[in-house]
Amino acid sequence: MNLFRSFFICICLFLLCSVVFAENQTQTIVIGGLLPLSGNGSAQGPSYKAAMEMAAEDLNTKYTTLGLPYQVRLRIVDTETDPAIAKELGTEMIQDGIHFIVGPLSSEEMNALEGTAKESGTILIGFGSTTPGLCSQNNTIIRLCPDDTIQAQGLQALFKKENYSTIIPVVRNDVYGQKLYELMNNLSNHGNLTLTDPIMYEPGTGSFDPTIDKVAQSIQSRDRSSGLAVMIIGFDETTDILNAASKNSKLSSVSWVGTDGIALSDSILKNNTVAGFAAKTNFTATIYGEMENEPKFMKFAKRLQTATGLKATPYAVVINDAVQLAALTEIMSQGIPNKRPIFVDNACHFYGISGYTSVTDQGDRKYANIDFWTVKDNNGKYSWTKIGRYVNQMAGPIVEMKTKT
Repeated sequence: MNLFRSFFICICLFLLCSVVFAENQTQTIVIGGLLPLSGNGSAQGPSYKAAMEMAAEDLNTKYTTLGLPYQVRLRIVDTETDPAIAKELGTEMIQDGIHFIVGPLSSEEMNALEGTAKESGTILIGFGSTTPGLCSQNNTIIRLCPDDTIQAQGLQALFKKENYSTIIPVVRNDVYGQKLYELMNNLSNHGNLTLTDPIMYEPGTGSFDPTIDKVAQSIQSRDRSSGLAVMIIGFDETTDILNAASKNSKLSSVSWVGTDGIALSDSILKNNTVAGFAAKTNFTATIYGEMENEPKFMKFAKRLQTATGLKATPYAVVINDAVQLAALTEIMSQGIPNKRPIFVDNACHFYGISGYTSVTDQGDRKYANIDFWTVKDNNGKYSWTKIGRYVNQMAGPIVEMKTKT
């Protein structure tokens, strides 16, 4: 942030503070949170909630220390990872005058609420909704996570590094699964990669035995020595899919891959059968890359793990930055109905725990890397271990792989 911008913000804060002090009152900044505290995306739900609470706590401490007349209050609700519930609860927040909402998690949920948010000018800050095309200059969705275009490129790079030439996709039948599969299929048409017809499953599926039967049939009809892998595009139900697959000994002879919907999820590690199968099949998942060596990130990650017992995922980090940006924009945009340009400008000059949060004119995060995480067996104790990174840099993408242990 340059000196002129810093000076401008200070003047704005001074003027705003003068007005509020004159009225002898503290302004409450209410920020909404549509979080998956239950349902298929809930494994990391406690960490998302804690990330919002930590940001609010830090801001309130800062305001008090500096003598600023503001306090952040959070209104966090459980969407159950259900688009209809997300729309209902989000609409209630909008009707109550909340200008900034963190979430919801999935692209399907975001789609459900987008129209209502646009009509009211409410900013929806995406932290995990990665389907391409959700953001535009004509709506109020701003995503601090990258869209799946970069993840698809990262997956393609991973397949090349691991010598996977034939991929059997198991795909969640919603906008997230459909669009990511479409991206992967388009990339396969321009490279030495074969994607078979997708094996689709519906959100809310109870038993994955029929799905796994189809996977087994597809594997049986192909040459396993030619770099065969199974790719699951889904959320926490990936754990149930792997559990069903572990019952068929023939399915442990091929490699398995996941996406950001399951990467770093505690649900896999908590089930020894699933974790064992994942480790045996080199299960590797991709997710937006973290700022692992930054002091701000390390401090945040330690604090979050102490509070929740969960590893800090990049999406929890993004949530913390989202609250910071929402509060700043609320202060700077008082009396201004169209808050989107101010939020975008703030994001493009903000360096948070997730790094630079610059977004495009459409509202998608500009710069991102994709990390590769695999499940490792350390004498019966399972953990996620980062094995590499796809770096999307201006000079051209590169893949950095760590030495496997």
